[in-house]
Amino acid sequence: MRARTASIIAVVIGLFFVHVTRAEIVTNLSLGGGYQGNLFNDSISVGESYSFVGGDIEFYPSASTRITAHGRYNAYTSTRDLSNFSGGASIVIIPTSESSAWSVLFAGQLSYRTFGKLYQLYDQTDVGGASTIGYRLTPSLLLKARASYGRITYTNADFGSNRGSEIVAGVNLTPFGSNALALELGHSWRTYDLAALPTSGTHRSFGDDAGDRQTYASTGLSLRYSRPLGARTGLSVSLGQRRLHLDDAIAIPGYSIDYLSPWRELWDGTSISTNVKHHFPKQVTVEIGAAYYDKAFVDVVEFDDLLGESYWLSSREDDFTTLQISIARPVSMQNNSLITPNLSVTYAHNQSTLDYYDYGDLSVFLSLNMKF
Repeated sequence: MRARTASIIAVVIGLFFVHVTRAEIVTNLSLGGGYQGNLFNDSISVGESYSFVGGDIEFYPSASTRITAHGRYNAYTSTRDLSNFSGGASIVIIPTSESSAWSVLFAGQLSYRTFGKLYQLYDQTDVGGASTIGYRLTPSLLLKARASYGRITYTNADFGSNRGSEIVAGVNLTPFGSNALALELGHSWRTYDLAALPTSGTHRSFGDDAGDRQTYASTGLSLRYSRPLGARTGLSVSLGQRRLHLDDAIAIPGYSIDYLSPWRELWDGTSISTNVKHHFPKQVTVEIGAAYYDKAFVDVVEFDDLLGESYWLSSREDDFTTLQISIARPVSMQNNSLITPNLSVTYAHNQSTLDYYDYGDLSVFLSLNMKF
């Protein structure tokens, strides 16, 4: 019996390796670095240089399946404990054929991220999955829907971990030739583990006991328009509106809206962005983009360790503007590999009702991407 079982296992393993050798494998490597003039996005304006190295392997066991493993290390010159390693794996399955009016996609991913000692509070794991279904009603009209679930766990903290789900419905239109419109409406729920901090001097609570949780719901609407401008240029414009559904008594700790905060996406407001991409001769590509966000954050409680009491800060509202330009030129090698150097410059400006978050930032980023 054992010999038979061993034989079956050997056959299965052999078939697996035969299948693997027939599968397509794509390797991507990247390295680079840059300088960010305002690392923590606040009025203190700490500048920092950094470098990184990373890569991923894409494995295609069949025409409908892609499995990816990835890793990346970011190293900061002065703020060394902010240096971090991230890695993970994902799978995408598309069981429908390209000729079918129906399109179905299943995706799952698992990732983790670790920091140095001073920032180990933000060490985290992330697991999630999503499914998307679409139906092409006419050659110019696609109906689509998506459902997803994700969970983020902060392994060294008793607060901040969160889990949530999202449902999205949308339509893609290509009216009048080359014009393309994409409209999406989504609703999401996310539950956070709250911090248990003193709230003396306040009339509202954000976590009186360890283990308290709070669920935040939001609704989002987005519209994207794109079209070519001649043979070498493309234009896209996006509009977005996000609305949080909150009780007036909800607040979060003050330090929870900072650089790496679990709550940093808890805002509602309007966004608009535009991007122009042009292909110059000799495969040089230039992209110019601009964006504006009007953000109203959840109310914040600040705790004073010296006085031993907490107090309310004014509600935070930001006007955030960013401008970016990037230049890239892929170079094909004799072994069918592709090497692409990329230079990116970004300017950002934030005006806030809280002076601490009034800031500007200029960053420069240079990378080399290699695909084999």
